[in-house]
Amino acid sequence: MLKEFNTPKLINIDELKKIQWKRLKSQIKYCYDNSPLYYRKKFDEIGVQPEDVKTWKDFQNLPIMGGKEEERASQEESIDKLGHPYGTYLCAPPEKILWISSTGGTTGTPTFTYLATNNDIKIMEQSMGRIFDWVGLKPGDLVANLFAQSMHAFGFQLNHCLVNAGLCTIPLGAEAGSERMLGM
Repeated sequence: MLKEFNTPKLINIDELKKIQWKRLKSQIKYCYDNSPLYYRKKFDEIGVQPEDVKTWKDFQNLPIMGGKEEERASQEESIDKLGHPYGTYLCAPPEKILWISSTGGTTGTPTFTYLATNNDIKIMEQSMGRIFDWVGLKPGDLVANLFAQSMHAFGFQLNHCLVNAGLCTIPLGAEAGSERMLGM
């Protein structure tokens, strides 16, 4: 078992739902308070405040994210109004962003789909560490990362999480093709 990533105690489903709901309400308020040009604007357009979201159904009815065109528009607006390319939905100060994961730009301009602060990275490392532990990986095991070795979340970022958990990463990537993967 990976010491740093001890699996949390098992809890019943009702307790888990309470924890999830508490964290979700906190996240809704955080997004509203820290993203006036995106989340607050979306809430205000439908006349909802974070404290109005009292049930899962309320949450499901929120107009949270749009498609790629809205993402591109958000990125352009943040360049124009905020002086950064991360999008208006960014909730952390731009100088706190340490990881950027973007689209490949195959349908136009690449957009930054995942942005992470140091705290986000720590949470990701802990979460991934628990997953590695649950599937039986242990320090020193070799892990071939066959996902595209790019800026996507399961490229470079996954390799980082694997190494942080004490696992030896072989970052082969989908670009290598199936023959090379099987040969490795």
